[in-house]
Amino acid sequence: PLMPLLQALSKVTIDGSIITPKSPMVDTSFNGTALITMTDSDIDARVVDPADNITHSILKTGGLLNRSAYRVKNGVFKAEFVMPKDLSFTNNQGRLYGYAFSDTRIAKGHTRSFRVGGIVLGYFDDNNGPEISIFLDDRSFQAGNLVRKSPLLIVDLSDNTGINTTGSSIGHKIEVWFDSNPAPIDLTPSFTTSLDDSRKGSAEKQIFNLAPGGHTARVRAWDVLNNYSETQTNFRVAPTDKNIITDNLQCYPNPAVNGTKIEFQHNQSQPFTVEIHIFAADGRLVKSIFQTIEGLHTASIAWDGLDDEGAKVSQGSYVYSVDVRTAIGESEQLYGKVIIKQ
Repeated sequence: PLMPLLQALSKVTIDGSIITPKSPMVDTSFNGTALITMTDSDIDARVVDPADNITHSILKTGGLLNRSAYRVKNGVFKAEFVMPKDLSFTNNQGRLYGYAFSDTRIAKGHTRSFRVGGIVLGYFDDNNGPEISIFLDDRSFQAGNLVRKSPLLIVDLSDNTGINTTGSSIGHKIEVWFDSNPAPIDLTPSFTTSLDDSRKGSAEKQIFNLAPGGHTARVRAWDVLNNYSETQTNFRVAPTDKNIITDNLQCYPNPAVNGTKIEFQHNQSQPFTVEIHIFAADGRLVKSIFQTIEGLHTASIAWDGLDDEGAKVSQGSYVYSVDVRTAIGESEQLYGKVIIKQ
């Protein structure tokens, strides 16, 4: 039978199933994840051996066209994506690989029953690049935050047509630049699609050798139509992760009526304890709060405006101390003021 031709910018739907080893039956007990990888038609690379001046023909796997992940439910899954503009246009056979896994089992398969070439014109009216969100360490990150010495870079991407992960054209990669360094870091290999929507996904990479102080990160990404966009954020790197470093102590709302939150930034990746003592203007201790902080970047401790006896404190100005202590005994003390209104 005539093999289907998958054209650039065409929508592709693949219905897949997990087959039992001993019969062509769908294994309805298989629930997990399917990873789909499609490559372009093979490349006939010709290399001249300088020793004997003979030209050798080497068959090389074509460039990556799609790499995405999908949920497998009761042994079946459906993959849907848009073919990228970056094709070889040879009309020759491509390659499709499937790998699925559950908690206890794996499955794999492949096919070459399709060709790659041509282009569908006028199907999409889209000149916008992907939406990009940049985080450091975790998704609670906000621009200007203090981060660990070797932070984890997290880039979330989404686009109406899909993210270009081929990297086959010059510059068509997911890349990040730090500060004024002209050399980008390629994030494309670490990009994984969302199991619920293959047009979305994330790239993560641990970043080393950043000097203490302020930095910027600029990310560029392309969609399958070759539209690109860029987003930039800024952050501060702690000089060490061993000693606790705190910054930007604030209380909000302030003045407060029905309680407030005391927050500060920190550089710790392990849980640590916080003791907050709130004093009235005459120096009398009215409230003590003890809390273990497990989140990165920002510690947030709520005060409901009540004293240790459960009564609402009177209107006025209060001073609070924040005692921070790590599991290895490192400590720091911060001070602030909050106004209570009735």
